[in-house]
Amino acid sequence: MVGDNYLNIATEQKVHPANMKVDNISRIRQVMVRWIVDVGGKYTIKVDSKKGGIVNVSK
Repeated sequence: MVGDNYLNIATEQKVHPANMKVDNISRIRQVMVRWIVDVGGKYTIKVDSKKGGIVNVSK
């Protein structure tokens, strides 16, 4: 998870890095995550939130 994008500060999630766990996404703040993927590889980003619902984006 990216702690400060301007200072390039990030926290690596070493266990199951494909499934990022975020404690809370506030409606007035943003949360940034970063993955390293192969060029041309297919991926899906899924956000599953109790109050916000489920959103999927595939490329």
